[in-house]
Amino acid sequence: MMFEEFDLDFRPKSYWGPQSLASYFGSHITGELRRQAAKNEAASGSDLAVPTEPTLDSTARSIQGSIHPWLMGGEYLPPLRPDEVEIARVTLRSVTMDVFSIRARRSGERIYFRLVDEYMEQEPPERFVVKPRWAKSPLSMRQVISIIDENGLINDYRDLNFDGSNADEIFNFATASSEFYPELAAYFDHQNEKWLEEQIRQSSNDDDE
Repeated sequence: MMFEEFDLDFRPKSYWGPQSLASYFGSHITGELRRQAAKNEAASGSDLAVPTEPTLDSTARSIQGSIHPWLMGGEYLPPLRPDEVEIARVTLRSVTMDVFSIRARRSGERIYFRLVDEYMEQEPPERFVVKPRWAKSPLSMRQVISIIDENGLINDYRDLNFDGSNADEIFNFATASSEFYPELAAYFDHQNEKWLEEQIRQSSNDDDE
């Protein structure tokens, strides 16, 4: 898919209102693997076998983490505020599957946006660049991409784990997803694949010299 095929001006009509159960879980459950499992079960009509509350208590999180560190991914994100919803997230294939969450909160005629991660208690939240901070309508896909790019959530974290020889293993270290922007995941998958192609091209040129 070419860059021009993505509708960067797309914006959802609202972040609130009727949603499928799968979409609701996708925008409210903080834990990444738990979120994916709940979405899949809801979409297939299966009985829900995973906890579907937005956040787990400390005991449940510790139990999950003792099974596999990836089960901690997203579980330490700050709880959603009243009338707040996650509009997009970036997930890292790190040891504990770290997650960044872009959120929208409705207040009067304004929608306020923030970007959070799982280390908010240790690091100041103002380190993230979020523009605009508020708007009267949902963001365009272009604006969501800008928030992700301005904070280096895809490229910087991939590059930090690139040792010069593991391009095919690390190209999709960071991926994006959204319940409100249907093309967001594919857009960044495309960018990651372009990066991999460039690394392969550079490696081939080096071998020819």
